[in-house]
Amino acid sequence: MHELSLAMDLIERAEEIARRENAKRVRQIEVEIGDLSGIDRESFAFVFPEAASNSLLSEALLVIRTSSGREFQFVSMEVDDV
Repeated sequence: MHELSLAMDLIERAEEIARRENAKRVRQIEVEIGDLSGIDRESFAFVFPEAASNSLLSEALLVIRTSSGREFQFVSMEVDDV
């Protein structure tokens, strides 16, 4: 299940950005997962909460945008800075 390692990598990178911007927590994160990416969206959504536990993203809402290509990319995130 490579979705777990992808989720963990995404969370690590998102945390780096959030900490650099002095965010206290991430409220929402949006990713794009293409049909041809080889990533199962349901599996990714399933493992995300566990991968995000004990991080700034532990309460984050995961939004998955779909596309027809091979994309797997970070789109945006909303943070609290107080």
